[in-house]
Amino acid sequence: MFKPIFVGGCLAISLFLIPAIAYGQASSLTPAAPAEMATGDQITPLEVQQFVQVLKRWKDIDQESQKKILMAIKAERLNPQLFLEIAKTQNTQTEGSPEFSASDLQKFKKVISKIQEMEPEIQSKKEHAITSQGLTVARFNQIGYTSEQNPALKQKIKQMLGE
Repeated sequence: MFKPIFVGGCLAISLFLIPAIAYGQASSLTPAAPAEMATGDQITPLEVQQFVQVLKRWKDIDQESQKKILMAIKAERLNPQLFLEIAKTQNTQTEGSPEFSASDLQKFKKVISKIQEMEPEIQSKKEHAITSQGLTVARFNQIGYTSEQNPALKQKIKQMLGE
């Protein structure tokens, strides 16, 4: 019961700490500014299908990454819940924040280092998922941006994803 919650939380926290891999949006995969998007381009049904297939593959990649993160945490003999607590406080040091032992902080830093080492591989896999579906990164980003602006397209994508 705790493991699924932890794994999801762990990935969320690690993605928060390492913005370059947030939701698979590595720096080269981030959407262009709205002004850079071609507004007249029509998105074909095939492209929507390709986009959905990429998102499905990304979900698998994210799950694989979660497992590796969990293994890295366990390898450092760090309690997963403690890892999450430390992660939550890293960018928001406020009065009343919990104090952590030097040993726990060192273990935390080692795990973060391992996660950062995973980043290029994750980015590469996600880029490959895009190109293997016959899309370019730019077109993928354009479809993603358009889907956020177009409620009907967004709903169609969610439906195709089974959400």
